[in-house]
Amino acid sequence: MLISKLKLLFAFYKGSLFIVGTIALLSLLFTPQSILITLPFVAVFCYLLYIESLKKELYFFYYNKHIAKWQLYCFCIVLNFFVSVVLLIMHHAFT
Repeated sequence: MLISKLKLLFAFYKGSLFIVGTIALLSLLFTPQSILITLPFVAVFCYLLYIESLKKELYFFYYNKHIAKWQLYCFCIVLNFFVSVVLLIMHHAFT
């Protein structure tokens, strides 16, 4: 049960990678110090706007699998925070 739920959460996160990657790249280019705020919150907010405006039916799939909307976004925020820490460490290592 837990493994299948994690697979679904990662599938939702994979759908956000284009928006998250674009915002991460822009953040690293212009203000690398703010990536800890930008990536977890701004990227997830932009993805939330995208999903809410264009793909509302996507929530029904996850709702039928007993995953709430808040769980999807909390998972994305936590995962984006860890990704932003790794990106910040890599940025400081190579500059």
